Amino acid sequence: MNLFRSEERIEHWLGARQDGVTIPVTKLSELADAWWDNRPAPDWRPRPRAQNQAILERRHLTRELVPLPEEPELCRACNHAQPIPGGASTACYSCCSEG
Repeated sequence: MNLFRSEERIEHWLGARQDGVTIPVTKLSELADAWWDNRPAPDWRPRPRAQNQAILERRHLTRELVPLPEEPELCRACNHAQPIPGGASTACYSCCSEG
């Protein structure tokens, strides 16, 4: 993530780079508040894709950040949506992997 003072600064920084998504920092802050509002809760679990998509839609960010990827497999140990690549492991990166 890069923060810029103006659209002109973005254009200068981009130069020959491929354009990415530009979101005002106020909109990004609103998204972060909604996305992570319940994260500190001890019983926190990732939201289903449909709920995350609804957060984007309520903030009119569907053009910039759509579509969200399909639902990943869940870790069989803790139900986090971050299984270790390869599919053979039941552990996730968040809390169950060793080392």
